[in-house]
Amino acid sequence: MQLRFNVKRTTQAVAELLRAQPAQRMNYMRLLKILYIADREMLAQHAHPITGDQAVAMKRGPVLSQTYDLILGKTKDALWTKCVKTEHYEVVLLEDPGRGQLSKDVLDKLQELTLRYQDKDEWEMSEETHAFEEWQRCFPPSNSVFNPIRWEDALIAQGKQHLIAEVEKDERASALFDEMCGR
Repeated sequence: MQLRFNVKRTTQAVAELLRAQPAQRMNYMRLLKILYIADREMLAQHAHPITGDQAVAMKRGPVLSQTYDLILGKTKDALWTKCVKTEHYEVVLLEDPGRGQLSKDVLDKLQELTLRYQDKDEWEMSEETHAFEEWQRCFPPSNSVFNPIRWEDALIAQGKQHLIAEVEKDERASALFDEMCGR
């Protein structure tokens, strides 16, 4: 089962990370690594991710693919474009998208990671994520293909395989709720 990407929650999480920076900007590789770690740890601690984005194994570590496409401008979204822009290799907060989609647990996790990695640049963050078992297992021998990293593998790598059924159940329930509400 694949998780469902939530662009509104992702935009709010990105804004939360950017607000914590002095100039409300951050190197996008560093941002993608912190956001991946946040998704990974939220899955293991609370059985649900923040973004629901599909991670892929790239040369410099795991990358949230749809978030990366938003950063590069390959995918368009009105809220993202209104609130976030990319300048060279930095993501910049333009406007506050609010926090309505982020639970207290998510806000706490983003704040915790901001503090944990405050002294690490994008290259150190890349090295940090190279230690993740799920990336090591999925990284391709050539740079031409990017293998998806299954969220189940991220749980297994953290010793939380018993949460797989719970995540799947919650995801099915959320999808049903969204369908009933016409989302």
